[in-house]
Amino acid sequence: MNEVCLRLSRGSRRIPLSVGAAALALALTGAQAANAAPSQSAAQAFYKGKVVTVIIPYGAAGGYEYWAAALKPFLEKTLGASRIDLVNKPGGGGYVGANYLYQAKPDGLTIGEINGAGGVFGQIVKKPGVYFDMTKFAWIGSPNVETTITVARAGDKYKTFADLWKLRGGKTKVVGLSAGYGGNDYVGTALPLSTFGIPFQMLLAYQGSSAAKAGLLRGDGDIATYGYSVFRPLIKSHNVVPLYIAGPKPFSLLPGVPTIVQLAAKYKLPKAKTQTIDIFARASNIGKDWAAPPGIAADRLAFLRSAFRKAAQDPGFLAAAKKAGRVAGYASASDLESIISAVVKNKDQFTPFLKH
Repeated sequence: MNEVCLRLSRGSRRIPLSVGAAALALALTGAQAANAAPSQSAAQAFYKGKVVTVIIPYGAAGGYEYWAAALKPFLEKTLGASRIDLVNKPGGGGYVGANYLYQAKPDGLTIGEINGAGGVFGQIVKKPGVYFDMTKFAWIGSPNVETTITVARAGDKYKTFADLWKLRGGKTKVVGLSAGYGGNDYVGTALPLSTFGIPFQMLLAYQGSSAAKAGLLRGDGDIATYGYSVFRPLIKSHNVVPLYIAGPKPFSLLPGVPTIVQLAAKYKLPKAKTQTIDIFARASNIGKDWAAPPGIAADRLAFLRSAFRKAAQDPGFLAAAKKAGRVAGYASASDLESIISAVVKNKDQFTPFLKH
């Protein structure tokens, strides 16, 4: 068989095509790497000395502000920004801030937090006030493990989930507190109660977790649903009692507290409802999720994601979160995208339980 060859120059020896192809591939790989490096370098240079704005979709002193403030010095360092400004845009159960971020200039200088579960649930039921598409945000990542739990006020009549289960078929309604329709605090209470057939009503008069906690302790209602970090001080002081974990896995810091998935099995919910609970439990793991507006340049988004990951995994940040009793834990943009996609794909399982 004749060997196909390449002649590099007049008088030079011939090189088999396979070797020449390998050399060509190496040259192309090197060129691609060279192109990628300047792109990354350009994005890094863009952020150097800039002011970056982080939108917080709830009021001051809540969990969203905590994570933004805790991450700020580490993200300033990894981005190379001169400073990061935290701007609260509360209202609408987190929708005002999400809408603002969605419509912001996609130059990479305005990013923010989003109530992931609340946003996607609000979107699939076409909640008035939702002017964003969760599948189109430029997701950056999440800095924390969002273990959502439902608690009751200590001394109230509801001490375990079994006490709520007894309400089925009756006229007594358990009263839940929330910052607004569609937020994770709303959905985390309403959807499980609806799915288990437990009568309930929601009070939506609270701007953020701090106000809702105060309302719960005053006796405005019976239960509330937020991340573990929000309730940790009240659990340790025995002011609230955890009823269940609105997630798929048991939580090491709350041994013995059942998950909503375990309860669905224990009370033998029908297959369709069990599936709804399972998807919901996974969605409840997203919460204080960071994104940029749609349309941001690919190189800036890649740099943002890289800088965010480094900041969220910085030992200093992890130590500060632990000291504050918070549970840090990085989640990637692809993690968020897959969960949001699953909820949108299975929206028909959720919409009947969200229209209250």
